[in-house]
Amino acid sequence: MNVRLALAYEDFVTWARAKKVEHSQPEFKARYLRDATTGYAEMSMKGHNVA
Repeated sequence: MNVRLALAYEDFVTWARAKKVEHSQPEFKARYLRDATTGYAEMSMKGHNVA
């Protein structure tokens, strides 16, 4: 799973560079995917506000 998440992160970084979108999103990790309370797969991400 971490290999796929690493590839997804690389895709995200490539997209962000192409669109000139600054971000501080850390690398995607499997440990960030599960909600401890519900057990559902979730991924929290930071949004980008556009003026």
